[in-house]
Amino acid sequence: LALQNLITISKTLWPLSHGSTSSWTAPPGAWLLLMEVSAFIPKAVGWEFLRSHWQLMEHRESDSTRKGYMPAELQQPDNNKEEHAQSAAWAADRVHILQTISNVAVELPSEAAVDLAEELLERLEAFDMHPTEVGAHVKALTTLCKRKAASHEEGDELVRVWIEELLEKAGLILQDYVSLCKNGERYEDACQLHTPWSSSRQKGSATKSRFKGKSFISSSKASCSPTHVMTAIFTVGALVLVCPAARMGNLVTLLQTLVTSKDKKSKALRQDEIHLFHEQVASGVYAQAWIALGKICLANHDLAKCCIPLFVQELERTKSAAVRNNIMVAMTDFCIRYTALVDGYIHKLTKSLRDPCELVRRQTFVLLARLLQRDYVKWRGMLFHRFLLALVDDSVKICHMANFLFGTILKTKAPLLAYNSFVEAIFVLNDCHANVGHSELLQASETEREVFCLSLWMALVLQ
Repeated sequence: LALQNLITISKTLWPLSHGSTSSWTAPPGAWLLLMEVSAFIPKAVGWEFLRSHWQLMEHRESDSTRKGYMPAELQQPDNNKEEHAQSAAWAADRVHILQTISNVAVELPSEAAVDLAEELLERLEAFDMHPTEVGAHVKALTTLCKRKAASHEEGDELVRVWIEELLEKAGLILQDYVSLCKNGERYEDACQLHTPWSSSRQKGSATKSRFKGKSFISSSKASCSPTHVMTAIFTVGALVLVCPAARMGNLVTLLQTLVTSKDKKSKALRQDEIHLFHEQVASGVYAQAWIALGKICLANHDLAKCCIPLFVQELERTKSAAVRNNIMVAMTDFCIRYTALVDGYIHKLTKSLRDPCELVRRQTFVLLARLLQRDYVKWRGMLFHRFLLALVDDSVKICHMANFLFGTILKTKAPLLAYNSFVEAIFVLNDCHANVGHSELLQASETEREVFCLSLWMALVLQ
């Protein structure tokens, strides 16, 4: 109740300093805290309170849609930065409100739950939201269907129906995009950092309620711009995790076409078409396709068995930091789900600890450290030696994390590891093969040994 009063008072006082509530945002952390509390005491959060604030955000969206917003390249830098900050805070608030609604879904009136479900589904089918909001919408809609259904089976069936319809619509968008790329048409590869506004509110909607037993008719035509395609791909990944048994149609084939579009050895296209096709595929779409394919692999063992070598190959070859980051996230998830399939590629994953991009190095360090803590990967051989180099990384943040890992976590889990591996580490980090009695140290390729050679790295630094 205190949190609800704090948010209400903040909204009441906002016009005194800002003129209107159109740009109002709750105090930082208020919706997040209410989201966490509502999971334990759902009855304490009133539906009227949630509905009024949700409608306020919907009204703000409609106003922004009517006004439109200026493209990023035409905005003043200061205004653009301020608008981006407000948009990010607004999107975060929407996500937290949706999670709160999910937590109190069982307490919602039936009619209100149906109306909200229709609204969430309409938003998802527009494929114009920020990816952060997509996951929240999918989770909220799934929770509403399951908690308000008469039985568990009915809830699962209702979820399966709308998920398969969304997958079908996303498949049409991807099919059109792939066709246009093959024909040589190119779009601006620009993904707005602002939360996109739904055009369906402005143009009106021809949606009939599926949750009331009627048919669904969409009046919007699928868009093939990279922003819409990226949202559609992200939505596919979120839906597959919710309902792995849903019919995928040709989505897997389309995603494989996108992720192999930059493979010069691809046999899917004629040689004279390969260069044209991969030049048309936006880099953002390409990066999202890998993460979506990874989520599908988590639900399909046979597909994962076929695709894991492809993930490793692209990790070593791609020049895109975003793609390398996404593949590392997918591979660590595979390591948890399919440990035996990934174990042979661990030494290749550790190469990302020396990635040129600091974000990829930091992400790799955190992900692999988590696997080590949970014993999915063992502290042995080259893994320990390669983690040692993080202690002298160019990034201060990575150095601090490495100090914590070796000084706290490793000291508890394997207190004698550093002592027993000291002499061996000297040979490995200096790329010295003399008197090496362990064949495991010689498994790495010459390129990998150079990357993790401390003496060579110091020579480059001194230059």
